[in-house]
Amino acid sequence: MALTATWQTLAFAVAGITLAVLLGLPLGVIASGISVPGSGGRSGRPWVIAARLLLAAMRSIHELVWAVLFVAAFGLSSLTAILAIALPYAGILGRIYADLFNDVPQEPLRSLRASGASTFKIFLYGRLPMAFPDVVGYTFYRFECAIRAAAIMSFIGI
Repeated sequence: MALTATWQTLAFAVAGITLAVLLGLPLGVIASGISVPGSGGRSGRPWVIAARLLLAAMRSIHELVWAVLFVAAFGLSSLTAILAIALPYAGILGRIYADLFNDVPQEPLRSLRASGASTFKIFLYGRLPMAFPDVVGYTFYRFECAIRAAAIMSFIGI
């Protein structure tokens, strides 16, 4: 019984953090402004501002509040717990990913840009490899937090 509950808690945390990464990574790229050619990682474009506002809204509501909202919408189900973990964690991860992508050294990126690389190639071969260790490290930290959140939700019956 306890082993089954532990396995279920871990499964909810894995599913929640996976969905959070799938939502947070593209939102983080958009929120960083690096997808806008010539912006240098800083932009006031409307979609950048919208992504930042969406990330702020997602992370401003605690996962237990999301859980209560989703219980009202979906009832007591595994989807409730997964979404309650995924949404605020996607907001947190997206914000941190945006900062990590903006904080990479600019000299290698200038070299790529000078050699004619597109914005996507600069991201794929420049920013992402330099930010990847920090992205993975912070994602695993959030995974640990997701395990705790899933355990707390299991205590209250979600």
